[in-house]
Amino acid sequence: MNEINFLPQSFLEAQNRRQRLFREVVILCGMVLIGLALFAGQSGRVMSIRSQVERKSEELAAAQLRSTEVSKLKAQQQQLKLQLAVHDGLAMPMNMSSILASISQVLPPRMALTEITCSSDAPKLDLSDLKQSATSKKKSSKKKKIIKVQERVMQIQVMGLSPSDVDVANLVGALSANPIFQNVKMRYAKSAAIDKVMAREFRLEMEVSLDCIYQAPVPQTTETEIGKEVAHVE
Repeated sequence: MNEINFLPQSFLEAQNRRQRLFREVVILCGMVLIGLALFAGQSGRVMSIRSQVERKSEELAAAQLRSTEVSKLKAQQQQLKLQLAVHDGLAMPMNMSSILASISQVLPPRMALTEITCSSDAPKLDLSDLKQSATSKKKSSKKKKIIKVQERVMQIQVMGLSPSDVDVANLVGALSANPIFQNVKMRYAKSAAIDKVMAREFRLEMEVSLDCIYQAPVPQTTETEIGKEVAHVE
């Protein structure tokens, strides 16, 4: 059975145009949506890359700041090491009062000292290892020469009067037994008249090492003293 369309031809053409226009609009909207989606995705990636670049820039600035602080700390550490080396090279491990006290402790009661002379060589500070320079860095790979450092000593001369040579010999023995003094020698002992009284004038020489660390001896407590201390504890 055949269908008969009574609609005019112009109406059908207008309907076809409207349908075609609708399809084109739908396709155009789809393309616009796809373009917007692609643009949004591309913008998101660009923003992500930009944020990563900014974050890396901040990390780089922080690393440079830390590197600058480390360089400053190293320079301060090197300066402190230099000051400490100068102090250790110039300072004496034992003061003069301790040396005089050590001599007075072993001095016989009948003996009198007339002169004490102390002298030492000028300190030689080797700061080549602490000073950084371009030449030292270039030569760091080369073998360093081993230089024997001379021991620093203080020379002490003691002059005095004694009633006999026995007291002088006892003083020499007592000074030799003291670990502070080294190379104790008696240069001479001769007769001398002091206000018409005969005595023995002597001269001693000794050395004190300046490269040692001296510590005061710790007093030892005997068992009797410990028992007394415990007995008084309530």
